[in-house]
Amino acid sequence: MRRQLALWIILAMLGFGCGGDSGQPGSRGFEDTGTQLQIDISPTDSHNVDAFRDDDCDNDPETDDPEPFTDHLATATFTGTTYANPLEPDTGSGSTIFLERYTIEYVPENPAAPPLRPREIFETIIIPAPPSEAEPVVVIDSGIVLADLQTKREFREAIEAGHEIITDPSSFPTRYTVIYNFMGQNEFGEDVEVRVTTHATFGDFDNC
Repeated sequence: MRRQLALWIILAMLGFGCGGDSGQPGSRGFEDTGTQLQIDISPTDSHNVDAFRDDDCDNDPETDDPEPFTDHLATATFTGTTYANPLEPDTGSGSTIFLERYTIEYVPENPAAPPLRPREIFETIIIPAPPSEAEPVVVIDSGIVLADLQTKREFREAIEAGHEIITDPSSFPTRYTVIYNFMGQNEFGEDVEVRVTTHATFGDFDNC
């Protein structure tokens, strides 16, 4: 008899992060809980996204030392837990989760801020089924994109073109709510999706 398995997502709050759970709008596929998956997500270094590159960190024309400028990444910790299997108490009742892609949406806290286009990232993240109720499974991915180079360029070009936000000192640097939608399937091919939020502040920061 096929056991009924699905995914229950709980997002724990970090000191600088935000959260969501299986009841949050945009999440789906969480009926008949078998596996609980807690996701903690926060920028790897900082919530401050530097969108303006300094080509000469020491202002010496004789040296070549541009400011480091790459995709701004976040770290996600996926912690899978399960209930005891009532038929076999020493085993779990959960299933393996295969997250296959995620989308990123940027919602400005100030509606006058430059709009940023959403992104879609294809990456497989496997969260194995926890072996038992007492043995959680932890998967850490430090390569989650918070803002890629294209998104930085969009923001920078809007500011350099004279966007009105630059005239408001209270709104520049500019803070956005970052909404992730992780999508995939469990091992039985049932679709799962969870919405997770954090935030990012775009501006001109010194990373030299």
